[in-house]
Amino acid sequence: SKSDCVPCLAGFYKSTQPYCTKCLQGFVSSQNSSSCEPCPAGKTSNVDNTDCINCPDGDYSIYGSQCNDCPISYISISGSPNCTACTS
Repeated sequence: SKSDCVPCLAGFYKSTQPYCTKCLQGFVSSQNSSSCEPCPAGKTSNVDNTDCINCPDGDYSIYGSQCNDCPISYISISGSPNCTACTS
């Protein structure tokens, strides 16, 4: 019924608003959360914002963000928090 409270699903949170809000990219939550937790550097959230996953090769991420491409002449391995300059 409409008088029953329904908990927020994983990937969403309820803070001061009376409704569930989806976590931002790079953040995750479990069911019935009041906030989202940031993913560590080198990781980002999956599409459902329920788990932190490694950024792919050639990408990096800072704490609580999406994966970003390494600049030209830089490389990274999966799950890396930064890029390394190529040496010739």
